[in-house]
Amino acid sequence: DSDQVYAALLVADQYGQRFLQEWE
Repeated sequence: DSDQVYAALLVADQYGQRFLQEWE
């Protein structure tokens, strides 16, 4: 389902941003 893929990408993007902020 494309909705599941889109939701997973949003979660991964938010997690990635938090991960990058932790390393700054």
